[in-house]
Amino acid sequence: MKAHHVAESTILELLKGTGFDCPICSALSLSTRSWIESTLSNLMHNFEPRGKLLKGGLCKRHRRLLFELASSEFNIGALPLSLLLDEMLPLQLKALEKRKVIYGDSCYLCKFEGEASQRYIDTFGNLFNLQRWKKLYEDSERIICADHSAKMLSHMKSKNREWFISVQKRKFSELHTLLKRYIKKHDHKSKEPFGIERNSWKLLLKLIGETKT
Repeated sequence: MKAHHVAESTILELLKGTGFDCPICSALSLSTRSWIESTLSNLMHNFEPRGKLLKGGLCKRHRRLLFELASSEFNIGALPLSLLLDEMLPLQLKALEKRKVIYGDSCYLCKFEGEASQRYIDTFGNLFNLQRWKKLYEDSERIICADHSAKMLSHMKSKNREWFISVQKRKFSELHTLLKRYIKKHDHKSKEPFGIERNSWKLLLKLIGETKT
């Protein structure tokens, strides 16, 4: 099976891999980390992306991600992030003086992920019009999370919608069975050792979404 562009290539690689993680969440994580590393690795010459980060500031979630990347010996290191913060702080102090505090949805990385998320949702929607991609997802261990599933369903044709709901029910039911097995093995009467169900709660925690009632 051949991929026709970067998004398809990423999806293909993820679906062929192992693990239950949502392929869209995984693709977003890869894209965001790649963008950050590319930007900060040559910060002083990446004028446009640097400007986007400085203008919007950083949300709490992406501050944690930058801290993680800067703290790892295999990633960008602390100096590029320090240079970014050196420029960002005076801008935010000026905003405070003008009572224009940077907050809410101004973080550029959030906007970047929102656009990338829609790109992957649209790509999946198009791919699921083809039987070979449907079969690939059916056979893959990967499970599209509840939040991205809901967004995909809102753009799907009725025929694909029925198929997708059916596949999602099966995949989540299999994971739910592992969770029930994990709970059952905590009974003091159980003598069975823990197996693959040990991590079922961690997997479901990453895949579960919000529900509007």
